[in-house]
Amino acid sequence: MRKFCLSTVGILSMTLLIASVALLVAHVLQRAVDLQVKEGTVLKNGTETFDLWEDPPPPVYMQFYFFNVTNPLEVVSGDTPFVEEIGPYTYREYRPRVNVHILDNGTRVSSVNPKTYVFEPEKSVGDPEVDLIRTVNIPAVVSSVVFMAGILLTCGYY
Repeated sequence: MRKFCLSTVGILSMTLLIASVALLVAHVLQRAVDLQVKEGTVLKNGTETFDLWEDPPPPVYMQFYFFNVTNPLEVVSGDTPFVEEIGPYTYREYRPRVNVHILDNGTRVSSVNPKTYVFEPEKSVGDPEVDLIRTVNIPAVVSSVVFMAGILLTCGYY
């Protein structure tokens, strides 16, 4: 019985020792990972993070679709417009940061972020400089409808 208790205490002691060492190693590794993440996210001139922030590498594309009115003369005379979707017209957006200044002992950064859009013909259906697109001017139509509704209300037609 005494041998059984001694071996049980020995096994429990070894298990607790191994668990303690494992928890200590995990804690040390977690601190090291946290430190690496913190160092990697601080914007310091000359670091990889700063370079990626200053000139973002993944391309950003904007695509535009239009509804082309296929019966413009009929629409002017009051008919319902028939529309056809045309697109995409694709533009690549460039967003470099310029005039970058590090202020307040490295705790603040100021910059200007101009955006430039370049037409991408290989990702587009046509050329926006050449294609003729007829579309309805929605704000003008809405304002004329509201204006006409106001006139009709004041004249007593509604």
